[in-house]
Amino acid sequence: MQNNLKTDGSTDIIYNQSWCCSSIAQKYEAYRCGMLKEPCTEEEQQELDVLTVLENLGYPIKKAGTYFYKDVIISAKQELERIYRKKTPAEKEEAEVDLRQEMGYSFSQFYFDIARNGMDMGLKTFHRDINRAYQARMKNPMSKQLEQEIGIDDGVQDYRAEAWLIANYMITKEPVKSEPKVKALALSTSYQ
Repeated sequence: MQNNLKTDGSTDIIYNQSWCCSSIAQKYEAYRCGMLKEPCTEEEQQELDVLTVLENLGYPIKKAGTYFYKDVIISAKQELERIYRKKTPAEKEEAEVDLRQEMGYSFSQFYFDIARNGMDMGLKTFHRDINRAYQARMKNPMSKQLEQEIGIDDGVQDYRAEAWLIANYMITKEPVKSEPKVKALALSTSYQ
């Protein structure tokens, strides 16, 4: 007997409208308009910086998948910062390869920690929403110059690989639009 499941889209409605209830979404909207009245914590500033980059790349800012993707990029960035701080060159290279491989697999511990442990959300829903935001970006790309600075080219056709590039960019470059409280680590690395 075959089970034909129908989806009513209720999870889509919940997750895609949840962005408007999020404090970071509200803060980002005020930030975009230049009306941010209260100072940001370092963590909030990091989130605003990543959202700025994502919006400039063409990600839809009113979709939950963009906010989930922000969390992926921040987790990758934090892991890269740990790798760069405490590893010898050989250990650093090995740790970078391990992280890239883990990020390349949708059901890895890396994503499990973000989706299941951090948001109490299923991995399939998490990746589906990110993929929808990514597909919207692919239909409406914004800044070709920023894509080139990050290293995104026509060969990158996967949001997981793009997340690695954006995280590395966020470490090596100052954010596009914001004035961070803490300067990013300036490291020159090559990932090609």
